[in-house]
Amino acid sequence: MNIDLAITKAATGPETTELAAKALKTIASDPNSRSAFLNSHLTQELMGRAATRYVAADRAALLARLQVLAWKGYQVGTELVGEAATDPQVLTQIIAEYLGLIKSMATMTWPRETPSLNFDLSNLGLLVSPALAENNLRKICTAAAETGHEVVLSMEGAALVEDILGIFHRVHRDFPHLGITVQAFRERTVSDLDTLLNSGARLRLVKGVYDESESQILASGALRDQRYVELAQRIAESGCPLMLATHDHHIINAFRSMGAWPETVEVEMLHGVRPAMASNLREQGISVRIYAAYGSNFFLHFLHRLAEYPENVLVALADFAEPSRLTKGEYS
Repeated sequence: MNIDLAITKAATGPETTELAAKALKTIASDPNSRSAFLNSHLTQELMGRAATRYVAADRAALLARLQVLAWKGYQVGTELVGEAATDPQVLTQIIAEYLGLIKSMATMTWPRETPSLNFDLSNLGLLVSPALAENNLRKICTAAAETGHEVVLSMEGAALVEDILGIFHRVHRDFPHLGITVQAFRERTVSDLDTLLNSGARLRLVKGVYDESESQILASGALRDQRYVELAQRIAESGCPLMLATHDHHIINAFRSMGAWPETVEVEMLHGVRPAMASNLREQGISVRIYAAYGSNFFLHFLHRLAEYPENVLVALADFAEPSRLTKGEYS
C-alpha cells in the first residue's frame, strides 16, 4: 500500500472519527462558543450557507419546505431551533413564534395530518424554572389542540431528565396529543418506559447524543444499537405510537426483521439527511416523517448534524463552496 494512503486511512479511521464527533459535540454545548455565534453576524452568515441543507432560514421558507414534502407523501414535523433560553424577552419571542406558526399552518391545506411540533423545554424556560417551562408548554399545547397539531418534547442532558419527565406526565394528563422523546443510550430509559408506556403517548426513540458519565449511558456501538432495537420492539408491542428517529439503515433493517411493520410505527428523519433513504422507505410503504427545523439560532442543531457523521464536515464545506448543491438530491 502507498505510504501516504496508509497514513491517510489511519488518520481517518474509527478512532479519529469518534474523536471528531466528540469535539463537535463539545463545541456545540459550550456556552462561550454559542454566545460567540449569536453575537457574530459574520459567523452566522458563513455557517448559514452550509446549514441551509438542514435548517430553513425562517417561517416562510419552512412552510414552503413542509408543503412540498407533505404533498409528496411524507408526514412532516418541525422545530424552532434553539436551546437554553433564559432571557425573558427571548422566551416571549419563542412562545409567540410557536403560536404564530400554529396559526399559519392552520390556514394551509395538508394532505394528511397537520405537522407535528418538537422542541426542547430548555428553550421554553426550563433553566429558569420548571414552573415557567410547564406554563409555556401548556400555552403551546392549548393552541396546538385547537388545530390538531401533535406536540413532541425533546429529551435533553442528564441534569434535566427528571424535570422533563415530571412536566410531561403532568401536562399529558390534560393534553393527550403530547408525546415525548426517549434516549436509547441512557440506562434509566429501560425503567422510565414502565410509566411512559402506561400513558399511551407517542414516543420518539433516539440513540442519544450527549457526552455524559459512563455510569449513566451505554457506549456507542453494537450494545447501544441493540438496546435501541430492543426498546423499539417493546414500545411497538405496547401499542403506543412510535417514531423511530434514526438514519441508521442497520437499525431499521433489524427492527423490520422482527416481523410485519406495525401501523403505529413511523421512521423520522431530519431534513437534508439521507433523502434517498427516506424516499426508498416511503416507496416500500413505510410511513416516513421528515423533521425540518427552522430559525437563526441553528448552532447546536447544525453541529449535531455534523457530529452524527463527521464526514458531513466535508459535505458542509462543499455546500459552502458551491451553494447550488443544496438544491440537488431533493426528496422524490
